Amino acid sequence: MNQLSSLNINQFFRRYERYFPAIIIALLLLGLVAFIFKYNDRINRKDAYLNNIAILESDIALFEAQKLQLESELEFAKSDAAVEAWAGGTARMAKPGEKLIIPIPSGEPVVAQPITEPVAEPVEPNYESWLDLFLNR
Repeated sequence: MNQLSSLNINQFFRRYERYFPAIIIALLLLGLVAFIFKYNDRINRKDAYLNNIAILESDIALFEAQKLQLESELEFAKSDAAVEAWAGGTARMAKPGEKLIIPIPSGEPVVAQPITEPVAEPVEPNYESWLDLFLNR
């Protein structure tokens, strides 16, 4: 007869029944520890999500303010007043009947200095730098 058929399940339970309460308590404690770690992880993730939401909400408010400013600048750029301001200022154009006056700055004229080319130092061979390091020159 083989060994499995001679094994009686009732004998097995009677032999180890005194350990069953300890095993059940150990499993419950293990489950409780796993639950605590999982719950702590969820709380940490929730805090990170809330921080990200706050950052994104502030970014959204900033972008909405920029959008309003750009829309107002676009409306001004489309107006005739903006075209006249650009033509009279930056482009130095004059309307018919106007005289264009370009102011000349007072003081001594600024003379540009000639650009001198930098002097290139001769490159020493690579072994020279190694010798300097080893011989402490």
